[in-house]
Amino acid sequence: MPVNDRPWANITMYYRALLVLWICLVITVTTYPWTHFTSIVQWHRINWIPFRGVPILLGDIALNTLLFVPVGFLFVVASRHPQDSKRVVVAVLLSLGLSVMVEVIQGFNLVRFPSMTDVIFNVVGGGLGSLAGLWGIKQIRQAKIPATFLSHGASSRSSKPTEF
Repeated sequence: MPVNDRPWANITMYYRALLVLWICLVITVTTYPWTHFTSIVQWHRINWIPFRGVPILLGDIALNTLLFVPVGFLFVVASRHPQDSKRVVVAVLLSLGLSVMVEVIQGFNLVRFPSMTDVIFNVVGGGLGSLAGLWGIKQIRQAKIPATFLSHGASSRSSKPTEF
């Protein structure tokens, strides 16, 4: 089937590329600086109990949450799964896995403080992003926006509404 017969295919591809780029950005930002790594896990620096230990700053909570909103949003919008609830669950699991991976990497850094509080708010951000993505998809479906309006590669002759 030619790409012009499936105008949403182009958009989905762009969202998937953005998701990969955003995940790379999350890993880069949350593991910086890279000059203070050691081969031994800094167990004493890990805050295992959420909301205790290192002072919790509202700015850190907001940044952790906002950093993962695009992960949930982009995953839900790029996913082709027909069930919305499964999109949200997988987006939250992706946020959890990415967050745990980042905190493990930070465990090897002498200047970073891995924290379960960070994991919680990262997952909250991924969940909020996935809900925002579902809301956006619902708005597009209700508005019956023609795919030609939204897709750069679609044929301008097709004006039928498409399914998202």
